[in-house]
Amino acid sequence: MVRSERQIRSSRALGRRVSGKTPTNSSIGKFSSSKFFNEAEETNTHDEYVVSNALPAAPNAKASGARDLIMSLPTFRAAVLRVCAAIPSGRVSTYMSVADTSAKLVAIETGLSKRGCARAAGQALRNNPLAPTVPCHRVVAKDGKLTGFGGKRDGCALNKKSELLLSEGVQIDQTAHRVLRQFLHTVDVKDAQKVDLNKLASLHICK
Repeated sequence: MVRSERQIRSSRALGRRVSGKTPTNSSIGKFSSSKFFNEAEETNTHDEYVVSNALPAAPNAKASGARDLIMSLPTFRAAVLRVCAAIPSGRVSTYMSVADTSAKLVAIETGLSKRGCARAAGQALRNNPLAPTVPCHRVVAKDGKLTGFGGKRDGCALNKKSELLLSEGVQIDQTAHRVLRQFLHTVDVKDAQKVDLNKLASLHICK
């Protein structure tokens, strides 16, 4: 039986759909893992093959990124993040207090003697790569003033920091942008030692 040209084209198209084509690494790289997860239950096409092959690699990629992030941090900066992470919800600590505890942590774990510097602690938190998992909004000036947030000192930054603290139960003098003294907290170096930045980084990346 002689098939028409239309039948031939239809047969060829069906053959391509059945046989499929193995996706290359470059085609997988065009999509983020979040897109893979979102589409996993919505498609029954060729994309489903890409999803199933990409999923196993996602956790390893996140873990690798977390390790690289932590290993790239200078010693004192990493210590500041650990101390900050040890500040409990509903409390705040000062930049000077965080700096002093961070210096003690570095001395205990490396043997290096370093004087705490509030400005250095502020710089470390200004460039906090794990916010809000590491809650830098819980650090204030020695007089309780909010000073700034996210590297900014404008009204929007102060309002955002104030909102975060208020949501955690911290009371603030809104006129002076100052935390009440009873909410000040000094982190014990032993509590900071318990903080694992690798775990925090993994949690942060998974959010």
